[in-house]
Amino acid sequence: MVRPAPEPCWWMMSICNERWLAASSSLLVVACFDVQQVAADSTGPRELVIDDFEDGDQLPTDPTFSTWSCGTYPGPPRISCNASAPGFEGGHAQQARFEIRDPADGVVDHPGMVLQTSHSLGTLDLSSYEHILFSARLESDAPAVPGASRLYVRLRCDGIGPSGAPEGYWIETSVQVGTDWSSFTLPLTELVRPNYVPSFSRRDCVAAVESLGFDLHPDLPEGGSMVATLTIDEISLQ
Repeated sequence: MVRPAPEPCWWMMSICNERWLAASSSLLVVACFDVQQVAADSTGPRELVIDDFEDGDQLPTDPTFSTWSCGTYPGPPRISCNASAPGFEGGHAQQARFEIRDPADGVVDHPGMVLQTSHSLGTLDLSSYEHILFSARLESDAPAVPGASRLYVRLRCDGIGPSGAPEGYWIETSVQVGTDWSSFTLPLTELVRPNYVPSFSRRDCVAAVESLGFDLHPDLPEGGSMVATLTIDEISLQ
């Protein structure tokens, strides 16, 4: 007995499978399955890793950013920075060990420390990104870490407004940090202009970012002081 030829499948991108079943006569079973094609989504931005600190130096992973710098205020800086501390999940992390003091002058001066990097190739347009991610911890030698310690995440865009603003232009938000590692995923929409900064277009700021900074305010009392270490790791944009 001559086996009949299988019928062709005319649908685009189909898979045809032949099976012979042993019975009193040979039967040809043809099954065709449509394959759904899903196009890869290439419209969204890739993850931008600003620094994972695994190289152990002060240069960010993204070469368009300049060397990390750090400082304390008010008064002369009392701080040292390096990228050799144990990281969030092993490896290295950026560490800033510092001492801050509120001068005993009868006024709360809000002392703090800042860690920052500037975009070295003009400005950076973050309009297509949605989140900034990082991990952080704060350890204090003396006194204990104040419960109201806030770490401000700040994007500066000084070039978008008149040069007369004494402190420049930026948007920011804050998180609370403690002695244990915490990981943060912050929507960029949460970064807003502080009310004491002159008015400007937030959209213009996001499209012309000049630097990224982390500004720690431990909320010390008047005349208080603090010796502590801030450690940051895995900074990226998505």
